[in-house]
Amino acid sequence: MLYTFEVAGISHKNTDGEPRREIVIDNLHPDFSGIEVSFRRHSGNRSDKNAVGVYIEGKNTEPVMIGFLPRDLAKDVSPMMKLGHVVDDIKITRVWVPSYSDVATPVVVISFDGDWTRNDINNYKKQVSEERKLARSRRIDVNANTQHTEIKNKKSHLNIFSRLFSFLKSPIKK
Repeated sequence: MLYTFEVAGISHKNTDGEPRREIVIDNLHPDFSGIEVSFRRHSGNRSDKNAVGVYIEGKNTEPVMIGFLPRDLAKDVSPMMKLGHVVDDIKITRVWVPSYSDVATPVVVISFDGDWTRNDINNYKKQVSEERKLARSRRIDVNANTQHTEIKNKKSHLNIFSRLFSFLKSPIKK
């Protein structure tokens, strides 16, 4: 499947404090030829378990993050990457850096090809849904058994207390 998207999160800073906006301006403007683009899953991300980071790398530089795939796209791409599908032909198609402001966010448009189909995505989502239903029904069964046991124990305790109470109420015979 062919995808095209605008990189999200360029206005934020990376964990080392470096503003992504400055990374984009320094590395991609005015010429972005020779820049390699890669994706990395960020499954430990608190905001989005499907987060996929977008990284750029020049000829003599280390990969550096410039943002993320948009959330709606990442929910399809991240599971496919996790399953071992290949993301191919990633390239920057457009970079726009606003000239009217020193703080406005640049826009980076990227396209890539995934070796999966819409059917692959739908099958994965169906499988996950079925697994969740099964887990939910197991939890319900466990809860029902636990409640049944608790009720049985309460009845047993009530029976013991009622016997003790009736024993104490009965007249003492000598």
